[in-house]
Amino acid sequence: DPGVGATLGRPRPRRMIAPETLARLPLFRDARHAVVAALARQAVERAYAPGEVLFRAGDAPRGLFVVLDGAVRVTRGDGERRHVVHREGPGGTLGEVPLFAGGAYPATAAADGPARCALLTRDAIHAAVAAEPRVAFLLLERLASRVRTLVARLDALARQSATARLAAWLLDRPVGRGGAVSLGMTQGQ
Repeated sequence: DPGVGATLGRPRPRRMIAPETLARLPLFRDARHAVVAALARQAVERAYAPGEVLFRAGDAPRGLFVVLDGAVRVTRGDGERRHVVHREGPGGTLGEVPLFAGGAYPATAAADGPARCALLTRDAIHAAVAAEPRVAFLLLERLASRVRTLVARLDALARQSATARLAAWLLDRPVGRGGAVSLGMTQGQ
Protein backbone atom coordinates (compact mmCIF):
# COMPACT_ATOMS: atom_id res chain seq x y z
CA ASP A 1 0.00 0.00 0.00
CA PRO A 2 1.65 3.28 -1.06
CA GLY A 3 0.20 4.96 2.01
CA VAL A 4 2.25 2.83 4.42
CA GLY A 5 5.74 3.91 5.55
CA ALA A 6 8.65 1.85 4.22
CA THR A 7 10.43 1.47 7.53
CA LEU A 8 8.02 2.29 10.32
CA GLY A 9 4.78 0.92 8.90
CA ARG A 10 2.97 4.13 9.84
CA PRO A 11 0.29 5.55 7.54
CA ARG A 12 1.31 8.54 5.47
CA PRO A 13 -0.90 10.89 3.55
CA ARG A 14 -1.17 10.23 -0.17
CA ARG A 15 -0.15 13.10 -2.39
CA MET A 16 -0.74 13.03 -6.12
CA ILE A 17 1.93 14.25 -8.52
CA ALA A 18 1.42 17.15 -10.93
CA PRO A 19 2.48 16.34 -14.51
CA GLU A 20 4.73 19.43 -14.44
CA THR A 21 6.71 17.91 -11.55
CA LEU A 22 7.57 14.85 -13.63
CA ALA A 23 8.10 16.86 -16.82
CA ARG A 24 10.98 18.79 -15.17
CA LEU A 25 12.97 15.58 -14.58
CA PRO A 26 15.64 14.54 -17.11
CA LEU A 27 13.89 11.18 -17.56
CA PHE A 28 10.71 12.84 -18.83
CA ARG A 29 12.01 16.04 -20.48
CA ASP A 30 11.65 14.72 -24.02
CA ALA A 31 8.52 12.67 -23.38
CA ARG A 32 5.19 13.69 -24.84
CA HIS A 33 2.79 15.38 -22.43
CA ALA A 34 0.34 12.47 -22.71
CA VAL A 35 3.03 10.05 -21.48
CA VAL A 36 3.94 12.24 -18.50
CA ALA A 37 0.29 12.91 -17.66
CA ALA A 38 -0.54 9.18 -17.77
CA LEU A 39 2.22 8.46 -15.24
CA ALA A 40 1.44 11.48 -13.05
CA ARG A 41 -2.21 10.41 -12.71
CA GLN A 42 -1.06 7.10 -11.25
CA ALA A 43 1.85 8.31 -9.06
CA VAL A 44 1.87 8.98 -5.34
CA GLU A 45 4.47 11.31 -3.81
CA ARG A 46 6.45 10.15 -0.77
CA ALA A 47 9.03 12.03 1.34
CA TYR A 48 11.96 10.27 3.04
CA ALA A 49 14.22 11.44 5.85
CA PRO A 50 18.00 11.02 5.53
CA GLY A 51 18.85 7.34 5.89
CA GLU A 52 15.22 6.21 5.73
CA VAL A 53 14.81 2.93 3.88
CA LEU A 54 12.56 2.87 0.82
CA PHE A 55 12.87 -0.92 0.53
CA ARG A 56 15.17 -3.71 1.69
CA ALA A 57 16.66 -6.59 -0.27
CA GLY A 58 14.18 -9.45 -0.07
CA ASP A 59 11.12 -7.24 0.49
CA ALA A 60 8.05 -7.81 -1.62
CA PRO A 61 7.90 -5.11 -4.30
CA ARG A 62 5.68 -2.08 -3.78
CA GLY A 63 6.33 -0.49 -7.14
CA LEU A 64 8.65 1.69 -9.16
CA PHE A 65 10.22 4.69 -7.45
CA VAL A 66 11.14 7.83 -9.40
CA VAL A 67 13.40 10.24 -7.51
CA LEU A 68 11.88 13.74 -7.58
CA ASP A 69 14.35 15.55 -5.28
CA GLY A 70 17.44 14.50 -3.35
CA ALA A 71 19.18 11.20 -3.88
CA VAL A 72 18.75 7.52 -3.05
CA ARG A 73 21.62 5.06 -2.57
CA VAL A 74 21.09 1.41 -3.54
CA THR A 75 23.34 -1.12 -1.78
CA ARG A 76 23.90 -4.87 -1.55
CA GLY A 77 25.53 -6.82 1.24
CA ASP A 78 25.30 -7.26 4.99
CA GLY A 79 26.53 -5.25 7.96
CA GLU A 80 29.80 -3.49 7.23
CA ARG A 81 30.24 -5.23 3.86
CA ARG A 82 27.83 -3.09 1.87
CA HIS A 83 28.54 -2.22 -1.73
CA VAL A 84 26.93 0.68 -3.54
CA VAL A 85 25.19 -0.65 -6.64
CA HIS A 86 24.11 2.78 -7.83
CA ARG A 87 22.98 6.16 -6.61
CA GLU A 88 20.00 7.87 -8.17
CA GLY A 89 19.27 11.60 -8.22
CA PRO A 90 16.30 13.47 -9.67
CA GLY A 91 14.76 11.49 -12.53
CA GLY A 92 16.44 8.26 -11.45
CA THR A 93 14.35 5.13 -11.05
CA LEU A 94 14.44 2.28 -8.55
CA GLY A 95 12.72 -1.06 -8.32
CA GLU A 96 12.54 -2.07 -11.97
CA VAL A 97 13.80 -5.63 -11.43
CA PRO A 98 10.84 -6.94 -9.41
CA LEU A 99 8.44 -4.71 -11.31
CA PHE A 100 9.29 -6.32 -14.65
CA ALA A 101 10.80 -9.68 -13.65
CA GLY A 102 8.83 -10.49 -10.49
CA GLY A 103 10.29 -11.61 -7.20
CA ALA A 104 11.66 -9.48 -4.38
CA TYR A 105 13.85 -6.39 -4.40
CA PRO A 106 17.45 -7.56 -5.01
CA ALA A 107 19.04 -4.66 -3.10
CA THR A 108 18.32 -2.10 -0.37
CA ALA A 109 17.50 1.53 -1.15
CA ALA A 110 17.82 4.35 1.40
CA ALA A 111 17.53 8.11 1.17
CA ASP A 112 20.96 9.73 0.86
CA GLY A 113 19.80 12.91 2.61
CA PRO A 114 16.24 14.24 2.40
CA ALA A 115 14.51 12.82 -0.66
CA ARG A 116 11.12 12.88 -2.39
CA CYS A 117 10.02 10.09 -4.68
CA ALA A 118 7.04 9.26 -6.85
CA LEU A 119 5.80 5.73 -6.25
CA LEU A 120 4.08 3.89 -9.07
CA THR A 121 2.59 0.50 -8.21
CA ARG A 122 2.64 -2.33 -10.74
CA ASP A 123 -1.09 -1.72 -11.38
CA ALA A 124 -0.39 2.00 -11.84
CA ILE A 125 2.31 1.23 -14.43
CA HIS A 126 -0.10 -1.10 -16.26
CA ALA A 127 -2.79 1.59 -16.25
CA ALA A 128 -0.31 4.21 -17.54
CA VAL A 129 0.89 1.87 -20.31
CA ALA A 130 -2.73 1.09 -21.28
CA ALA A 131 -3.51 4.82 -21.44
CA GLU A 132 -0.29 5.68 -23.28
CA PRO A 133 1.76 2.75 -24.72
CA ARG A 134 4.88 4.95 -25.11
CA VAL A 135 5.26 4.78 -21.30
CA ALA A 136 6.59 1.23 -21.77
CA PHE A 137 9.36 2.41 -24.10
CA LEU A 138 10.30 5.25 -21.78
CA LEU A 139 10.75 2.83 -18.87
CA LEU A 140 12.56 0.27 -21.03
CA GLU A 141 14.99 2.95 -22.24
CA ARG A 142 15.73 3.87 -18.62
CA LEU A 143 16.30 0.23 -17.69
CA ALA A 144 18.54 -0.33 -20.72
CA SER A 145 20.56 2.75 -19.78
CA ARG A 146 21.07 1.36 -16.25
CA VAL A 147 22.22 -2.01 -17.65
CA ARG A 148 24.67 -0.24 -19.96
CA THR A 149 26.07 1.78 -17.02
CA LEU A 150 26.46 -1.33 -14.85
CA VAL A 151 28.22 -3.25 -17.64
CA ALA A 152 30.62 -0.32 -18.13
CA ARG A 153 31.32 -0.30 -14.37
CA LEU A 154 32.02 -4.04 -14.41
CA ASP A 155 34.41 -3.60 -17.33
CA ALA A 156 36.22 -0.78 -15.50
CA LEU A 157 36.45 -2.85 -12.30
CA ALA A 158 37.89 -5.80 -14.18
CA ARG A 159 40.62 -3.64 -15.78
CA GLN A 160 41.66 -1.56 -12.76
CA SER A 161 43.46 -2.32 -9.52
CA ALA A 162 41.80 -1.44 -6.22
CA THR A 163 44.17 1.52 -5.87
CA ALA A 164 43.22 2.84 -9.32
CA ARG A 165 39.48 2.41 -8.57
CA LEU A 166 39.85 4.31 -5.28
CA ALA A 167 41.81 7.10 -6.97
CA ALA A 168 39.17 7.45 -9.70
CA TRP A 169 36.37 7.52 -7.12
CA LEU A 170 38.17 10.20 -5.07
CA LEU A 171 38.77 12.30 -8.18
CA ASP A 172 35.03 12.23 -8.90
CA ARG A 173 34.23 13.70 -5.45
CA PRO A 174 33.65 17.46 -5.11
CA VAL A 175 36.63 19.41 -3.76
CA GLY A 176 35.92 21.63 -0.78
CA ARG A 177 37.75 24.53 0.80
CA GLY A 178 41.51 24.01 1.05
CA GLY A 179 41.38 21.06 -1.37
CA ALA A 180 39.53 18.82 1.11
CA VAL A 181 37.51 15.96 -0.37
CA SER A 182 34.37 14.83 1.41
CA LEU A 183 33.66 11.14 1.16
CA GLY A 184 29.97 11.90 1.69
CA MET A 185 29.56 9.00 4.12
CA THR A 186 30.86 7.61 7.36
CA GLN A 187 33.82 5.22 7.50
CA GLY A 188 31.43 2.34 8.16
CA GLN A 189 29.36 3.16 5.10
